[in-house]
This record gives sequence, C-alpha cells and structure tokens, in this order.
Amino acid sequence: MKSIIFEGLDGSGKTTLFKEFEKRNSHYHACFDRFPTISSYVYDRFFHRFQYGFERMWWLDSLLLGMRGTNSNVVVVHVDTAPLTCLERRDDEEDYTLDDYEEQRGYYVDVMNILRKWKIPVLVVNGERDPIWNTTIINQWIFQMSAEEFTNGV
Repeated sequence: MKSIIFEGLDGSGKTTLFKEFEKRNSHYHACFDRFPTISSYVYDRFFHRFQYGFERMWWLDSLLLGMRGTNSNVVVVHVDTAPLTCLERRDDEEDYTLDDYEEQRGYYVDVMNILRKWKIPVLVVNGERDPIWNTTIINQWIFQMSAEEFTNGV
C-alpha cells in the first residue's frame, strides 16, 4: 500500500482525479488531496506568508525528511494543468488572475524538484486528460515501483 498525495493548482483537476483514483482502487491506498508540507511551500510564497527569523528551506527539508523517513511508500502525483484552464475552471470561485496561476505553477515546479532531490517519487499527469486515463497511468506507475521494490528486495 502507498500513501499517495495529489497536488496541483486550484482547478487543476486534482480532486476529481483523487476521487476517481480512490473509486477505481477501492480505497486500497492512503490518498491525500493536498498535503500541508507541499501546499504551504507554494501558497506561503504566493501570499508572502514567511516566518521571519526561521529558515524556510530547513523547515521544508526537515518535513520532507520526516515524510521519507517514516514512510518510504510516500509518492506524489502532481496534477499539472495549464494555468489558463485552471482560471477558466475556477473563474467564479477565485480572485486569481492568469499571472497568479502562472506564479503558483512555478512554485509547484520548484517544490516538485525539491521532492525529487529528497528521493520522493513524483509523477506528473496532465489535469486536462480524462481522470480514468490518468488513474490508469498512476496505477501502472505504482505497479512498476512495487515490482522494482519486490525484485530488489526493498
């Protein structure tokens, strides 16, 4: 069983994908629609919510180390959707502009690279694709990782 974190912009399709994935997998995996360690990296920067006098990267690194150390079965699915699509999907709910979505997307790219640095597996899926298609891709990815872990005795 894996702990799967679904992350992405508001309107990216992560909640829709999360629900489809859980339905098709009979809730076998522990799934999270966003995770504070990742989301706070993005939105603290976007909203300029920094803790002064406290090194944010050390804070993030310590949380990521905890994620990796306590559960080597943590994986992240980054639902990467074009900012314009997110804006159109959420137009009636958010006060974000296209520039806001593009800035947030840049922060997501940054944090996904940090996760990879910490050897936390990240799969990027296109949130504009059918959730059933993306669920199939995620299941194949997880199966491949599990097979490699079994083969290597991990």
